[in-house]
Amino acid sequence: MTPRGRRASAERSRGPYGREIDIPVPTKGLFVEASTSEVSGLYAAVLHNLRSNGLKMETRRQSPLGAADQLALQRIPFEFGLTSRYIDLRTTQAESNGVTFSRTFTGSAMVAYISSQVIIADGLGDPLLYNGTAFMTAIFSVVSGPTPDTFDGVIAHHDRLFFWRTNGVLEFYYADVGAVTGPLTRFPLDRLGNITGGIQSMMSLTMNAGVDSNDALAIITTTGDVVVYEGLDPGDSTQWNLSTRLKVVPPLSRFGMTRVGGDVWMMTTQGVVSMMDTLSRGVLSLVNEFSRPISDEILDLVSTGPAEWQLHTAADGSQIIINYYTPAKQRQFIWQTDSKAWSTADIPARLWHNLVLSTDFTTGPGRFGSFVRTKTGSELVPMVWHSSWFSLGGDGQVAAIKPKIVASGPLTVKVAILSNHNETAADIAEATQTITLYPENSADPGGVVTLHELIPIGAVGSEFQLRLEITAAWAEIVSLKALIV
Repeated sequence: MTPRGRRASAERSRGPYGREIDIPVPTKGLFVEASTSEVSGLYAAVLHNLRSNGLKMETRRQSPLGAADQLALQRIPFEFGLTSRYIDLRTTQAESNGVTFSRTFTGSAMVAYISSQVIIADGLGDPLLYNGTAFMTAIFSVVSGPTPDTFDGVIAHHDRLFFWRTNGVLEFYYADVGAVTGPLTRFPLDRLGNITGGIQSMMSLTMNAGVDSNDALAIITTTGDVVVYEGLDPGDSTQWNLSTRLKVVPPLSRFGMTRVGGDVWMMTTQGVVSMMDTLSRGVLSLVNEFSRPISDEILDLVSTGPAEWQLHTAADGSQIIINYYTPAKQRQFIWQTDSKAWSTADIPARLWHNLVLSTDFTTGPGRFGSFVRTKTGSELVPMVWHSSWFSLGGDGQVAAIKPKIVASGPLTVKVAILSNHNETAADIAEATQTITLYPENSADPGGVVTLHELIPIGAVGSEFQLRLEITAAWAEIVSLKALIV
């Protein structure tokens, strides 16, 4: 295979053969402060569409889209026993396995699973029930207060349904144990005094190291109040106790919470917080080391205005996805649970969902997508790595670099070494070289290609930054060396 398309300026400043140094591969992931500060080379200033497993860097998962005429506003997993399928919510109907139910939907429904059935609540009508065979209206009644057709929040906790209205009066309504129809009982929260806002969401929490995964109910308000109750029956004071209440920063979204083992993570206006830390440390939980590397970029996005935020755990538990969606911009911050490293992606996802071991999403227009690990996909993924700035202990010259990149071809690599924080468009264009490789066997377009050769650079200065752009269906950055004179 032969490199093609290399810039003519690549021949400049070859210099004598000097000492060889390793440029560390950023196996600790993204740390946005590395763009302006000299931090460990194991962190990247930009790490986009790449992932670290703690030992190496490779392309993030492929994200193929389904047929353009298969659309849904929202997909809800139905998984009981041997039955696993999606419920698709569209503008005028719900559909699953060929069975439909006519009603208006907007793609903002919350769901609860109870007694081998799914309850769907979105405030656009009475809660909808699906039992794996048919849809039906779940008829609930209240003595006073809002009617059940206005409830847009629902959770199943200790085999009991809890309903609420987002941004409504500070109260929730609960059903009898196991009931999917029938009377609901009101539980007001204003009895607690200075609780503010409306209920944003509720989550079941582990309070005793995993002995009972649903032993506490956390109620989170739109203004950041957290109220935690322990017990089985809200109507029995001997079986329902206020565990704690505290104030944190406001949550960003009703979908901005996800289970991570026995913990719950929550998206807030200050970044991601752990509910386990919140309960034990209060406001100190905002100083979460795991979210610090991306907090500045998240705060920048929050400041740009309204958007849809979602926090999602991949089906296999290997990734936590922070999803940012507006019609004009989609972005993900992805936490690898094995390497504890962050990266970003630009998958056109609006909502994520899991079915058994498959992690899937829907786009803004409603197309179906999947997040799959493969080395042979048809999607050419644009990957970007900007290293942290590094110094040579004084003025020097990076005469050349030697990357080792293995890919499923074709492979295009753009590489630049910037010096002394000169980052204008002209500086970047002058420093950038492009190399393209194709598999030797044209009959095998997905064949393996390897870039492993000396690339002349000639960058002079006291501080340097590597910028690498890779386009391929799949690629692995094995190593990268620099020749210094």
